[in-house]
Amino acid sequence: MYGQKFTDQWRGVDPTYLKSVWSEELASFSVDEIKRGLAACRTRPWPPTLPEFLSLSRPPIDPESAFIEAVRELRKRETNEDTWSHPAIFWATRLFATQDLMGMPYVGIKNRWTKALNEQLELGTWPEIPQRLIELPAPGQTAVDPAKVKQYLAELRERMSRPVGER
Repeated sequence: MYGQKFTDQWRGVDPTYLKSVWSEELASFSVDEIKRGLAACRTRPWPPTLPEFLSLSRPPIDPESAFIEAVRELRKRETNEDTWSHPAIFWATRLFATQDLMGMPYVGIKNRWTKALNEQLELGTWPEIPQRLIELPAPGQTAVDPAKVKQYLAELRERMSRPVGER
């Protein structure tokens, strides 16, 4: 990609040492993050230094953009269509009541949100984002067909009338 520019940049540095340092620094990065960094290199005229490549691969997350994503993905989560750009955004979202995130403007929650997001980002690793669980209706908010209830009760009575080993 860079040809002579790349070799000129690292002239005088032992290639084994260079590979060792880069591999240590990139060990915690996912394949997708490294691909992101490589894709970003395509628009740069010079090869990046290690800190630059780390930043290209894992760009800093803007708290306001992350907040907008959190609100958008919370809405999508109701239908299991949520896709989070970073797990830290999801886990920061979980630290808030849904009505706070959905009902407050960013300026009203900015400090709390930024603190929660930064704390999550500092963790470095996160559990997998779980699938949304289907909520059960509140007690008394369901209607069951009375005929079905009678059928279930009859089946239960019949089963209970059998000896324990035959149930």
